[in-house]
Amino acid sequence: MAGLGFHDILRSGSSVGSHREAGTCKPDWSDLLYHQAQAGAQAHRSQLTHSPGYNSTAGSASPAPARDPAPRPAAARPVSGADKYLTVLLDDFIVQDRDADDPDEQMLDSLDSDQSRHTDTCQTLSTSHATTTTSSLDGKGDDALDTDPDLNGLSKSNRLREKNKQAQRRHRQKEKELKYEHDSHMKTLSTTLNELVVHNTKLRSRNHVLECALSLKREREKPSPTQTLENTEPIYVPSKGWEGFTPNAALLLTVREQPFLLTQAHLKNMQQQDFCSLWKAFVEGMAQCLVDSAGPNGARAKLRIEELKRELCSFCAIISLLRPALMRRSMGSNMEACNSRGSQNGPEYWQNLEMSLQLTERQTQELLQTRQIYLEGLGKLLRERADLYAVFQSQQIVCFESHLPSQGFARTFDAAEQLSENLREEQRIWTQMIAVTFRRTLQSWQLATMLVQAWPFAPDVLAVINCAADHVGA
Repeated sequence: MAGLGFHDILRSGSSVGSHREAGTCKPDWSDLLYHQAQAGAQAHRSQLTHSPGYNSTAGSASPAPARDPAPRPAAARPVSGADKYLTVLLDDFIVQDRDADDPDEQMLDSLDSDQSRHTDTCQTLSTSHATTTTSSLDGKGDDALDTDPDLNGLSKSNRLREKNKQAQRRHRQKEKELKYEHDSHMKTLSTTLNELVVHNTKLRSRNHVLECALSLKREREKPSPTQTLENTEPIYVPSKGWEGFTPNAALLLTVREQPFLLTQAHLKNMQQQDFCSLWKAFVEGMAQCLVDSAGPNGARAKLRIEELKRELCSFCAIISLLRPALMRRSMGSNMEACNSRGSQNGPEYWQNLEMSLQLTERQTQELLQTRQIYLEGLGKLLRERADLYAVFQSQQIVCFESHLPSQGFARTFDAAEQLSENLREEQRIWTQMIAVTFRRTLQSWQLATMLVQAWPFAPDVLAVINCAADHVGA
């Protein structure tokens, strides 16, 4: 009787009615209807109790009453109008029950549909994860997943997901290791490249020194005859500690093969060609010493460079004091051609020269301080010179009387003396920059390298200092 519905009850009732008409069975209709309803309710409760979504705490049913083993026999009675009316009512009720929605059945249907959708979703996810993680498992199949102790107790889809995460972590770790190796290799290559650049600069500097020494040796001048010191005016040479100048009869120079004396008369009568010739002798001697310093007589060559450095600094100090215009004109021109055309070398030339000097950090700082002192003094002098130029331009010519022009002449004369003093001060700070760089900051071999590589021009000290400042970002 489990699972009987109203249609079954109706069929049972119709069969009973037919038997009644035939006279074979005469049960009571009301009793039969009662027992059929009790059996249907009991079957419905049993189905709800054993269903997967049944909540025992919320929907527990009381035990069904005991059923009678068999319906009670009833006395036969004829089919009346009430029975037919009841049959019609049952038909209407059955139709309404078929169209109506039972809440319990809706719940069971929804639970069944949710369970089926969940099963389909799990199968789809398992298939997709198994497909996407095949390449990331490095050829490991289900056996590797089953034997992994870290993945025990997980479903197949979760194990695949966890295995994929582990593979991704290993891949990221490998990428980090490769990136670190590449960075280390790049740093090593960069360091090697910088060392090669410095070594190449040294080789180019040495090659230039050798070429210059060879060319100067071929053009070596004949030694000049020895001069006498009778009736010569003393010249002021720098003292031993370079605190000042001391009077001396002459300056002894050993830059040429035969030593000679440089007197004040020679300095006053010196021409630009003579200055360039003497400068060339210094460059030639230092170039030869640089070549010899790499050989077995290196110590002797270094001492010779020290002597030439001392003589060159003394000569520059004396000529700057007696003939400032000659010194500035000669050092700003092409000494090999003895013309006034200045150096046409670009910044790259002086940058290579600065790199060949291999300046230390202390030397660079001293050069920057020297440049700052020179530029501050030069700026002050140029502002004063602009005021003096205004005085010269204010001078007017008056033809009627001479008093006003006389006053203008006096003002102009004073301005000229101030301008002369201004020019001497500029020469002093420029000579100071050259002397500090040559004598104090640079070592002997650095000064020799700078003079040889700058030939046929004098080294532009300010350009070299600016290159050093750019090199350190100052």
